[in-house]
Amino acid sequence: LDGSVEEASNGLEALNKVKQEEFDIIFMDFQMPIMDGVTAATKLREDKFPGKIIALTANVFIEDNTDLMDTFDTVVYKPLRKKELIIRVTNLFNSNTIDMPIEKNKNDDSLFDKELLLAELGGDLEILKDILSSFIASNKEKIEELKEIELTTTNTERIGEISHSIKGSAYSITANKLGNSAAEVQLFINNKETDNEIFIILRTSLIEDFKDLESKIASI
Repeated sequence: LDGSVEEASNGLEALNKVKQEEFDIIFMDFQMPIMDGVTAATKLREDKFPGKIIALTANVFIEDNTDLMDTFDTVVYKPLRKKELIIRVTNLFNSNTIDMPIEKNKNDDSLFDKELLLAELGGDLEILKDILSSFIASNKEKIEELKEIELTTTNTERIGEISHSIKGSAYSITANKLGNSAAEVQLFINNKETDNEIFIILRTSLIEDFKDLESKIASI
């Protein structure tokens, strides 16, 4: 990828820059001060911005939100990966390219690959620590909820949401073992299984993998 780059520290600043210059692509972070990325992107569309707007977010459910995806052309998940970024941008300008999901090594059952993730972040240890800290904080409440939730028809949708969210965020930080455990729970729910003993076994495995990962991250 080649081109000139302009930075904006918030959504309002981005809107002002668009008024002053022409841009082909805008990468819009959801969480920004003064004006968030969704509001800024919505205003750009209202002003008939002709370029592409790419969402930057850690929210793995974003592509399920059709209203939001009408505003954005595509989404790139954080932490950013060079390969995914190139594929997503290329697909926006090439009608013959299928927007395929990025392959992750889900067959790898490692707890966490620090060196791989660090390399993808350009060797910046502080960013790595911030991402891992955010990961633990955002998933700890989900794990606590999962501990208490029972396998009933009214809870299956929520169990599926929790496992799906943990799975996506775990794979994104190379925590494949946790991602695989979450995927097993999600598959159990998707298949409409009802055996409570199996659910408890799968849930326990997921919770223990999270605890192990939390301990490993705490030592970094």
